Amino acid sequence: MPNTYYEQRCRRDDGSLAIHREKPSRRLRPCAIVGSHPGDAVTPPWEDWENDLYYGSLRRYSSGSPLGGGPYAVIGITALNEEARHDWREFQQIKNDLIGEEWEGVELYPAESRLVDPSNRFFLFCFPPGVLGALGFPQRKVEGPRDGGPPQRAFPEE
Repeated sequence: MPNTYYEQRCRRDDGSLAIHREKPSRRLRPCAIVGSHPGDAVTPPWEDWENDLYYGSLRRYSSGSPLGGGPYAVIGITALNEEARHDWREFQQIKNDLIGEEWEGVELYPAESRLVDPSNRFFLFCFPPGVLGALGFPQRKVEGPRDGGPPQRAFPEE
């Protein structure tokens, strides 16, 4: 992908205009399952996955969801360079690749008493359609950058 920046005129909160420069989002290579682990009496089974920028774990549960008792999944995501990289569009693509476009995932920012932070790994807790229906927005709205709007990256180049 070219190393070009997209320029957008953005309106600040005080009404003034500013120029925002940012590279477009990247399109990642699809995630591939590269290993599996049977688990044991303490740890449930999981799969290892990777793409060109990230790797991680995928745990699928057929039942026992904390939200209604049904199926759910937990995706662990770490950047290949081990940095604390966090990109919403890339995580959305990972979720879509591994468990499907209509499943929904959330990140949890827990109470300090339940904090788990051993490394630069992020976790998506994912649920089938309908489980998180009351959380989030009721309809799809996707916009690219536009002059006078808020800062936004261009979509990945095809």
